Amino acid sequence: MDSPSIDGTKESGKVGRFTMIKIAGTSVSPSSINGQWPSGSSGRNIIDIMAISEVVYDYDSLDLLQFELKLRTNIIAASKDLAQSGVEFAGFSDSRCNSDYWYFKANEFGLKGFQLKHGVKPSTAITDIITKGSKYAFECATAMVIVYYRAVLETLPEETFNKLFAGIYLNGWNRDEDLGFTSDKRVDYFPGDYRYFKNPDVNPRTPEWQGENVIDLGDGTYYGHGIGIQTADQMIASLNAYRKPGATRSAYLMDMAGYPDFKYLAMHELYAAEREVQDYQVGWRHDTKHGVVVLHFNDGGDLQIDPLTYADYMSFVDTLRNEKPVYYHQLQNVVTTLKEPVGEEET
Repeated sequence: MDSPSIDGTKESGKVGRFTMIKIAGTSVSPSSINGQWPSGSSGRNIIDIMAISEVVYDYDSLDLLQFELKLRTNIIAASKDLAQSGVEFAGFSDSRCNSDYWYFKANEFGLKGFQLKHGVKPSTAITDIITKGSKYAFECATAMVIVYYRAVLETLPEETFNKLFAGIYLNGWNRDEDLGFTSDKRVDYFPGDYRYFKNPDVNPRTPEWQGENVIDLGDGTYYGHGIGIQTADQMIASLNAYRKPGATRSAYLMDMAGYPDFKYLAMHELYAAEREVQDYQVGWRHDTKHGVVVLHFNDGGDLQIDPLTYADYMSFVDTLRNEKPVYYHQLQNVVTTLKEPVGEEET
């Protein structure tokens, strides 16, 4: 139950308390961005933590913040799904997997893990762990990585996930570099964070109890593979039961947190949306007379306007979201349902 190495840091600016979250350098009120996150939800809790922090949380766009909130929410859901899946705890040598989707093979260090079979979609294999958990057994570090894969699968388009993680190999903290996982000390801790309970006086006869890898579920409980969902006090009590004789130090929750590269993963979601737009050559112009934005599709329409660049599209979407929310929702509906091409309005 080793913790991952600390391989990155997050830059933070220290200011006074009650600093607003910033979007593209501009302070915003939490009330202006938490509408889609009901009271008591993980997303709302995260926004509330950020809003009263001494750290400045500055996002390039609202989309990036919303992506992080969505992925963190899915990390919590994936943890609960794995907890209820029927998977069992086992050391490396006793691990097992569904041979329909995985090879059980050793890596260069002789440790066995699960290698995705050729021709199997990563999304199918990861989902199988959740739906057919009784066919699987592994140790807790592998469980943490599976949680993150599952959460990312539920957040990104399936096709994008399969391209990013085509060669999945599950073995402890071995993980695809596209997760961009980082562990560091934080001022604030958020639902969906990876955390670690350390047992410094563990009994050498039970080294598997040297600590517990967990996911913060945001409600005062944590998920750990094999130990289940417990409060911090319960986790500590469980670890303390496996201390060496004469131990004087209690297990404790370490002052660190781990998380994936939210911005990098979000770019893949936004890029997938951009590709969808480009596939249909969406053009637009501002009809100043009627005060509307007109979309044009060249898949059958008579009029074609130059396709949007990525920067144009994101600027356009942000403007609609902030200034013309009705039109923003109309845009989402058009792109999603691909209705008949929009004709040119009279000017």
